[in-house]
Amino acid sequence: MSSKDQFIEDMEKKLDEMRHKVDAVQNDVEKAELVERINYNRMTSELYGKIKDAQMKTDELKMASEENWSKLKSKAEKTWAELEESARDVIEKIKE
Repeated sequence: MSSKDQFIEDMEKKLDEMRHKVDAVQNDVEKAELVERINYNRMTSELYGKIKDAQMKTDELKMASEENWSKLKSKAEKTWAELEESARDVIEKIKE
């Protein structure tokens, strides 16, 4: 398997895991008081948007030529890092 294919496979797995984490925390949101629930729903909606962005970057990688691969890989890694940080912050806030 090429490094490109391996990277894409790893990103797909990470995105699936992140979706499951956000889905799990969404269950906690449903148990919160109304005002908190509104704020938590906004936060989880933003996370789902970031997951979608990361998925789009991963999809771009699948179609990337060898010459564009490195540039797109860097963008995908940056998008993933931002998603991971945001998810960590949101999950901590909801779990408090």
